[in-house]
Amino acid sequence: MTLEMNSLLLDTDVIVDYLRERTQAVDYLENLNVPLFLSVITLAEL
Repeated sequence: MTLEMNSLLLDTDVIVDYLRERTQAVDYLENLNVPLFLSVITLAEL
């Protein structure tokens, strides 16, 4: 039995574009149906 888990590790650039309300980033992130994660490095960069 194989367990497949789809998730995404978000990059700082994608999060910044989303926060700046750039259409492409907003549309991309808001249409995802997988768990989203960010690293401690990304968190520190924000």
